[in-house]
Amino acid sequence: MARPAAKDATTAAVIGTGLIGGAWATLFLAHGLDVRASDPSPQGEAHLHKIIARGWPVMKRLGLAPGADPGRVTFFRDPREAVRGAHFVQENAPEKIDLKIKTLAELDAAMAPDIVLSSS
Repeated sequence: MARPAAKDATTAAVIGTGLIGGAWATLFLAHGLDVRASDPSPQGEAHLHKIIARGWPVMKRLGLAPGADPGRVTFFRDPREAVRGAHFVQENAPEKIDLKIKTLAELDAAMAPDIVLSSS
C-alpha cells in the first residue's frame, strides 16, 4: 500500500491503549479517522473506550472534523492485525527497551514499508 498524503489518510493504528495511546486514539477519532487499536491487557479494549468517552466532550468543544465519531474504533488482540491497512501507526508500549525493540520489530514486519511508524 502506498502511503497517502496526510490529508488523504483515513485510518490510524494505535498500539498500546493505556492513557497515552487512548489519548492518541481519541485525537485521531476527533479528526475523522478510523482507528485500529490493540493492547495486550485483557482490559485494554474496555479501558480504551473509557478513555475515549472521557476525552470526547473536550474534543467536541475544540471542534470535530467531518465524520468524527467515537464509534469508529476497532479493537484487535493481535497488533499485527491492527496495523494492516493503517495509513499511520502510533506505538505506545511501556518504556522498557527490550519491549520497545520487540514491539517495533513486530510492527515493522507486519506493516507496508512506506507507512510511518511513530513511537510515544
